[in-house]
Amino acid sequence: MYFTEMKNALVDQWEQTVDVNCKGVLNGIGAVLPKMVSRGKGKIVTISSDAGMRQFKNLAVYCASKTFVETLCEITRRELVGTGVTLTTICPGDVKGTELIMKNTDMSAAKAMGVEIGQAVGEGFSRTQLLDTDDIANAVIYALTAPPHVAINTVLIEPRDQE
Repeated sequence: MYFTEMKNALVDQWEQTVDVNCKGVLNGIGAVLPKMVSRGKGKIVTISSDAGMRQFKNLAVYCASKTFVETLCEITRRELVGTGVTLTTICPGDVKGTELIMKNTDMSAAKAMGVEIGQAVGEGFSRTQLLDTDDIANAVIYALTAPPHVAINTVLIEPRDQE
């Protein structure tokens, strides 16, 4: 995840964000969906971000890529009605220890966000401002173990005190 101010035009970082977040999800769904539909059952789980539901300053391209995922999944869910296939999107907020900001180069964006380039997410945060990776794993398990007649469509999971 790159913090980038649009005025700095870090096009290579924009392209990497789109390649991973948009094309990666498209290719993943495309790889499994036809066979699931032909079998009449299946569960797909995508991991997006709360940034697909909210807009954060200095994250325009990242937020746009996650909004793409939200829209893609919502429309696909509607197309899958009656097929026996469900699609769940997990949308986590800040997760402790993730290395999402390690490769940032936009110093002005990082400063504006109050983060330091090269440090994992959560340095200096309180316990109630971060999720654990297990919190996300538990949400995935919840979606995958739901009864066949239940569709867990979207799970927004954020730390209690995340702004």
